[in-house]
Amino acid sequence: MSNSNRSGWAVGLPILAVLAFGVRLLSVCGRSSSSYSPPYNYNPPTLPPNIDYSALLGLIDAGPPSSKSTVDEPDVLAFDATNVYVADAKERAIFVQPRSGGTRTQLTRTAGVVRGMAIGATDVYFTTSSMLGGKRQGTLMKVPTRGGIALPVLAGAGLYVPERIAVDARSIFFTSPDDSSARSASVLRIPIAGAGSATILDVDPNAPVAWSVVTDDANVYFTTVDGTEIGSIPKGGGETKKLVADQLLAHELTADADSLYWTDGLTGKVSKATKRGGAPVVLATGETDVGGIAVDAMFVYWVSTTAGTKLSTIMRAPKSGGVAKAAVVGLRGVRNVVSDGTRTYWSQSGAVWWISATDPIASAGGATAHVLGGSLVGLSTDGGVARAYPTATTGVGTGGGGGGGSVIRTFRSKDK
Repeated sequence: MSNSNRSGWAVGLPILAVLAFGVRLLSVCGRSSSSYSPPYNYNPPTLPPNIDYSALLGLIDAGPPSSKSTVDEPDVLAFDATNVYVADAKERAIFVQPRSGGTRTQLTRTAGVVRGMAIGATDVYFTTSSMLGGKRQGTLMKVPTRGGIALPVLAGAGLYVPERIAVDARSIFFTSPDDSSARSASVLRIPIAGAGSATILDVDPNAPVAWSVVTDDANVYFTTVDGTEIGSIPKGGGETKKLVADQLLAHELTADADSLYWTDGLTGKVSKATKRGGAPVVLATGETDVGGIAVDAMFVYWVSTTAGTKLSTIMRAPKSGGVAKAAVVGLRGVRNVVSDGTRTYWSQSGAVWWISATDPIASAGGATAHVLGGSLVGLSTDGGVARAYPTATTGVGTGGGGGGGSVIRTFRSKDK
């Protein structure tokens, strides 16, 4: 064989080998009807669902689950058109339960104490806080309403310590009275679509620092951190308008279409004023350790806690003025109430409870309270001050007006 033929074979054999390998590879891919995969199993690591990863991200110190009673760390509630959401302080988790009744489902664990919560179109937004080295830290988080991984919304960890929160279709509004940056004047806003930097609404750097916050179509309304006044500011930003002055410790705030309602923890008053401002109308006086507040179509509700015993009472009074009455008594660890306009909800002992404006209040004190979504066996809030038992055992009958569950009659210790 000539040298030229030898050189031709030397070049051609490697080419033929490459072509043969390609044909073999194509045949393998053709048989599997998929792309080639390596001959070993690789399972990429996945993050466990239903976890608030703010601790892993270094945003706050997770710490162990709370060993305190919910008197010190009360549950936080919010709702949308179909569900009630509860940030359970003892379980360090956020749960969801249908307003029509049904199973309580965990959405996510939380690394810190939930301070505020609001519901958007697709996500639950919440603020968490924790103590690290004697200093409060916190962040603003979100988790899908269907459940999943909780992720931070607010860029610049450590700059703010978010407290209370409200949302609309475009923005998240929050207060940050405990940050050390001195940038928390007025109310802060962040776009609801994705993480970003917060913008201070008030153009005056000396604007009052906000605490509670609620919104309507045009404005954001807030109580100040020192509790002395109630203000409003356009949602797009501008100057704060002082609506109500000369309060002593006005912190908890809610609203309906026309008016603002708040509690004063120092004077024990529950008051209201129009959203335009003006002289407040006092709805109740003499309340002790007055806390959370809510309104429905007829009444305003709030929580009063008895000093020393830590037992709480949900009070209600007509929004137009009238006698305040004890609607639910003998509760332990309840500090927050919310209302969807028809029902007023609170959370206790791992369950959501509610009353409506049409539930009558007995002369001895206490309305019929309903357990949302199922009976609880032997629930006792304080040695029998308020109890619920299965309907089949007591024969009391079911209640809930579509919400399902058991019915309890709350009563004072002296009425037993």
